[in-house]
Amino acid sequence: MPGNQIAPPFAIMSQFDARPWAGLPLYTRPPDTISMPAFSGVGDGLFTDLLTFLNGRASVPGRVLDEDILATWTLSGGFPSVVNAYINADDRLVLESDLDFAVTAA
Repeated sequence: MPGNQIAPPFAIMSQFDARPWAGLPLYTRPPDTISMPAFSGVGDGLFTDLLTFLNGRASVPGRVLDEDILATWTLSGGFPSVVNAYINADDRLVLESDLDFAVTAA
């Protein structure tokens, strides 16, 4: 329930600097240890707000889902020349290709 505060705290929406943790391990998921990136570029490790950091948005600059799909396509029947990946107005992930494909649970 909302309180009677005229100006609620906004600190969680402030810019977040993750550079002090660059390269340090975050957690272990055996047999792998997941670490923070090195943040070698200008502006790397600076996030618009803490929620952006925690949700992983913009966490790997230059990575695009449709390009990653093209790079790792393993289905039989050839390689697609077009792959589109986006989130539609209903917040659903949409994958489109010029080849027929099916996504199954694993």
